[in-house]
Amino acid sequence: MSKVRVYALTMDRAWGKMMEEVSDASFEVIPICCPEGYPNCLENLPSADHDALLLLDATGLRDVAGMVRRLRCLGWRFVVVVAADPTHKEAKAAFKAGASDYQSKTLSTSIVRSQVRTWAREAGFSGTISY
Repeated sequence: MSKVRVYALTMDRAWGKMMEEVSDASFEVIPICCPEGYPNCLENLPSADHDALLLLDATGLRDVAGMVRRLRCLGWRFVVVVAADPTHKEAKAAFKAGASDYQSKTLSTSIVRSQVRTWAREAGFSGTISY
């Protein structure tokens, strides 16, 4: 069985760097830093595949729901939105657009690691996830 791949799409280099440390034996986190904004990064985003999830850092993003819709149209079936300052209105719009989950952004690698395991299990990924 292969490792589950987790792509972390962010405009925040520090959070992207921290996400590199989240990888473990059962999944690999691949940060994709987009300091100039997401529109420039989407064309370079890897193709969505069955055993991959995407973490979308919504910090500084004006249209979270629109970005979730674009990612879903690109084939990403499991999109998790993380936000530094989450709001109920933004979360509701993200879920309506197809987000799989909506979480507060954290800098704790152990918390993110636990969340990734849960998301992978909920998504039914066939990669090996150790608990």
